[in-house]
Amino acid sequence: MSNTLGKKIKDLRQKKGLSLDDLSRRSGVSKAYLSQLENDESKKPSARILFDIATTLETSIAFLLNKEIRVRVQENIPNSLERAALRHEIPKDMVERLAAFSMRGDKDKNAYSEEDWIYLYETIKRISKSKGK
Repeated sequence: MSNTLGKKIKDLRQKKGLSLDDLSRRSGVSKAYLSQLENDESKKPSARILFDIATTLETSIAFLLNKEIRVRVQENIPNSLERAALRHEIPKDMVERLAAFSMRGDKDKNAYSEEDWIYLYETIKRISKSKGK
């Protein structure tokens, strides 16, 4: 897979069997802008657009931008999230995203129960699916 943002988006989109229309509809990013990104005609997409595209393509912004994540994720995964991931077969990349998730005012993610993590995961899945409708 190529190293440019546009090539990565195009390669992932095609691997998932999505047309530009499909990706546009699911991500909420215009087809014209996606085309510009894929052809490396747009160099600075916003973080929101990158998030929407990465979420739709089931990857991370870091992957799209060739950025190394320097946090040792395994050390930051609460025990309750690990248990929820095992019980509900949550994909590893999603576990890492959930572990990085924070809500305003939350300081201790170890206070979240397995049910909290499952609820958050299921909510994210539902939101992602609803974008595709």
